[in-house]
Amino acid sequence: MPEDIAVIGTDDHPLGAVLRPALTTTSPDPVEGAAAVAPSVERLPHGEELAPGPAEIARPRIVTRSTA
Repeated sequence: MPEDIAVIGTDDHPLGAVLRPALTTTSPDPVEGAAAVAPSVERLPHGEELAPGPAEIARPRIVTRSTA
């Protein structure tokens, strides 16, 4: 059954690379994430509509290891 299941982690924690099997994960780019939310943060004090959310703009990189 293990060959029928794919497990994916998040945040590219270092432990994922040393586990056996090594855990496939996502790796967010903190600079891209900050750039994605900055327009919303700037609009909030003025009561303006928020810009698109970070999930719509910042896309994590996939670090493919043994589990996917």
